[in-house]
Amino acid sequence: PYFVVTSTSTAPGASAARAFEAPISIGDYPRGEQALQQIVQIRRDNGNDSLQVSEAVLDLADWYLLFDRPKRAMPLYDFAFDLLNETDGVDAQAFFAQPRLLHFPAPSDPKPPALGTDAQPLVGHVELSFDITSNGFVRDLKTVDSQPEGMMDFRVRKSIRASRFRPAIIDGVPVKTEEQSFRHEFTYYPTSGPAEPISTDAAAVQ
Repeated sequence: PYFVVTSTSTAPGASAARAFEAPISIGDYPRGEQALQQIVQIRRDNGNDSLQVSEAVLDLADWYLLFDRPKRAMPLYDFAFDLLNETDGVDAQAFFAQPRLLHFPAPSDPKPPALGTDAQPLVGHVELSFDITSNGFVRDLKTVDSQPEGMMDFRVRKSIRASRFRPAIIDGVPVKTEEQSFRHEFTYYPTSGPAEPISTDAAAVQ
């Protein structure tokens, strides 16, 4: 999958391979857990169809994973799989076959120039590759391409390291997914300069 984030829009990014929904905003854990549990219970009590119930269960499972509680999340993913497997027109295996971005703390754009300048905005990008662990963490991060080089590399790498994914789940087991691609697009002005110092120190970009 090829994940794309554009910092100039709150709309979910899309790619030639697949689109992903807007990442979840992380808030207060206990209140969020309680609210999501209530939604699951309400939908079950009201006799909602399996698709609606599975959506609520997935939201709760994702919430647990975001707060590093995989032992609570994984049984719920299994339950959601069973519900989706009973839903006409839904391929449950395909639904869980690829990771899903849950949380991405978007980096800020480079600062615009001072008022009165006639610089025109341009669109830059940073493209990364990485693996996603069975618990949804990013590992083995590499910069594939950046334009302008060095302008946003450090900020985007920091953000993707802090991101969280729902891992791919095969036959009920969360698995590592290798060689994922991520492209972050941002607005900059030719006169704005690098967003951070360009460093050749490997420790600064790991």
